Amino acid sequence: SRITTLSAALLSTPFINFANANSERITSLEEVMVTAQRREESLQDAPISISAFNSESLEKFGIETLSDVGIAVPNLSIRPFPLSNTTLRVFIRGIGANDVQVTRDPTVGIYLNDVYISRSTGMALDVADMQSVQVLRGPQGTLFGRNAAGGAIKMDTVPPDLENIGFKQKLATGNRDFFQSRSQINIPLGDSVAAKGVYLFSEKDGYLKNAGPGKDFYDKKDEGGRLDIRWEASDTLMVDYAYDFARGELAAPTYQATRYPENSPVGAYSLGYRDESIPGFTGPSAISEYLPVFLDQHRTDTLSTILPLKPSDTKIDGHALNITLDFDNLTIKSISAYRELTEKRYADLGQGSWVIRTADYDGYRVPIEQDQFSQEFQFNGGSDRLLYNAGLYYFKEHAIEGERRQKLSAVNLTTLDPAEFADPNNDTLYMNTWSIDYGKAENSAWAAYGQMTFTPDILDERLHITLGARYTEDTRKATAYTEVKSFEDGFPLGVQDPGKLAIQYASIDGSAKETFEDFSYEFVLAYDWNDDINSYFKVATAYKAGGYNMREGSSEQLDRLEAQDPELVRQLTEATTAQWAKGFGPEDITSYELGIKGEFFDRRLRVNGAAFYVEYDQIQLDLSIPETGTPADTNVSNAGVATIDGVELDITALLLEGLTASVQYGYTHGKFTDAEDPRSTSSESPIYVFTGAPLHSYTVSLDYQFPSFSFGMLDLNVNYSWQDQYYAAADAQGNGDNRLSVRAEVPAFGLLN
Repeated sequence: SRITTLSAALLSTPFINFANANSERITSLEEVMVTAQRREESLQDAPISISAFNSESLEKFGIETLSDVGIAVPNLSIRPFPLSNTTLRVFIRGIGANDVQVTRDPTVGIYLNDVYISRSTGMALDVADMQSVQVLRGPQGTLFGRNAAGGAIKMDTVPPDLENIGFKQKLATGNRDFFQSRSQINIPLGDSVAAKGVYLFSEKDGYLKNAGPGKDFYDKKDEGGRLDIRWEASDTLMVDYAYDFARGELAAPTYQATRYPENSPVGAYSLGYRDESIPGFTGPSAISEYLPVFLDQHRTDTLSTILPLKPSDTKIDGHALNITLDFDNLTIKSISAYRELTEKRYADLGQGSWVIRTADYDGYRVPIEQDQFSQEFQFNGGSDRLLYNAGLYYFKEHAIEGERRQKLSAVNLTTLDPAEFADPNNDTLYMNTWSIDYGKAENSAWAAYGQMTFTPDILDERLHITLGARYTEDTRKATAYTEVKSFEDGFPLGVQDPGKLAIQYASIDGSAKETFEDFSYEFVLAYDWNDDINSYFKVATAYKAGGYNMREGSSEQLDRLEAQDPELVRQLTEATTAQWAKGFGPEDITSYELGIKGEFFDRRLRVNGAAFYVEYDQIQLDLSIPETGTPADTNVSNAGVATIDGVELDITALLLEGLTASVQYGYTHGKFTDAEDPRSTSSESPIYVFTGAPLHSYTVSLDYQFPSFSFGMLDLNVNYSWQDQYYAAADAQGNGDNRLSVRAEVPAFGLLN
């Protein structure tokens, strides 16, 4: 199937900005400053492929969340996790993690004010007050505390102002009853202390109407804020404390049926089912409204749930303390942070082709709890000839997903042999599937990293040599308990009496622990051809630690009488637990990159380009298990070796006085050169594809700054972003019929200032 997303945004920033009343129109391209290498420098001087947004460009593109960034940056793919739209899956140059688990590291590092965010749950919520966003492509392990194998996204918020009292209020409204309020206040508290507070509230109705009970799909409500306190204790000492919080309420996404269930009469399925005696079941008597009968390759406007659709609730709280000592040639920074995350995740994937619903009748929501502590020390300094960065990093995390409670997780129309399982007088058989899914993780890591850039006294000091190294040690400890049983029943909501045990899958009950070590490096040669053109060649290695799959499933099942044999069940559980405890090993990445950056015609044209080639080894692949009948069950194995090649091109031109145009283009091509399925005995190599890797992606933007008025400035911005289709599942299933492709295109129109 193909999903096309189309949206438009009108920036709600006031058209008039009195502070800019005396500003002059743009006559040359503005210099873009970045901090990708832990020091402020021009984007043109940094030997990294970067997409950078300042506060003004964030407003022009309507970027308020991390997911918005994925729309505007080529070769960056950000999409929601199927069971939680506040949880994001992030890919850079085709490298990322398709599944989000507490026992698996993300491949792309996400940093908020230099604090590493270990879990992408809740990252789709609004960030209270972003000042800049920088997307760094390629391995960044020698510059950041946590290993960022595929790249890094660095987000920074606006710091307190020590001199001025300020207040700002933004209100926005739109279709689907969208409303947003953003309040900001800044108060100096003496000569050396200032406090800044930001509060935001946002809500929007879902774009897919639920004709059944409960919320519409994708209904969204966000609340969040920040409190920042800055103390400039002396000329050399600065202390920053920040508290941020986010609260999110989001109604679940859903899958749309494209075919009727197997072994089920079409008429019985389309007529549906109702029983008002069952707790939690409500709705009108027209039973045909309660089942998804819209079988279409195109997205429908309306679907129906059987039971009330509940939201998933997300709660995040974070504290950070940054202490900076700034000397003449050395800056020492301490970054201490603690964050807590809780979520109650509700999923109703009942619009699929063979599942009626996958939610407990009493509204069960999967609980998730996570907390993390990190401590980092950074050392940055040097001279004209030698610049260096170094750091020490420690990280500790605890997380729990699920609980040891049996729940009704699915009600399926059977695909079993009717002669064996179905009532001879009733050719429609329902299977109530009960399950327990519980996982606990304790993760820790420490690292030492460093990078230095040397400019020798040759070639007019145009040559720059960079060397970087990193040592990392990661420890993973996991506990898992799973249980899946299906009961034969004559109606789909027989929760009081599960019925006759028909199938029992292999369970997991055990704990495991493993430690992984890695040494990685970076080497860069950069050369300034003149004051306006430079180029670089880079080689970098990185790794992602191994771990354990908390969604491990098994194709092994016991039917009927076999499922009643305690000894057989015990043996199968022990074998499956032993297999799970082996876990999976680390991924290894070697990246080669050649880049050139230049400005021409008195800084009226800027052209930056990069070509890359990646050797990707021991790829951690999520392999589906068709026998269990649910996409959540997977086996994770180091099942692939691949190469990735591509280019990035960024062109910005000042066409006329005040009129600026820009084009960003990305191309990513990934290919598996060696693949295996450890579960298969076949001699043929399986077919795997890259997920989250659109072949082509681009963004075009046109910005016009009108002549100055006596009372303000007026800007007009139009931009359009497009991503090619890409696969959402790595396992091609032989003929590719089960692969989901996604394409996104998002135009935007805005008036700024």
